[in-house]
Amino acid sequence: MLQGLPADTPIAVVQHASLPQQRCVVSTLRDLTEVVEREQLASPSIIIVGDVLRGLTQVAAQSEGTKRMA
Repeated sequence: MLQGLPADTPIAVVQHASLPQQRCVVSTLRDLTEVVEREQLASPSIIIVGDVLRGLTQVAAQSEGTKRMA
């Protein structure tokens, strides 16, 4: 992160994408490690990084199985 993306860059971790047990956690790059450990996210998971997620937070608030982490 020192020369890459800012720490407040939005991220989403989607576990078991497209399956009934899908879970999605939205946070920031700064908190990625903490969120993955706390929520016990494991394979298979997809990590989405960047501004494309700024609009997702509004959609995620209405979506079941999505958590917003600060």
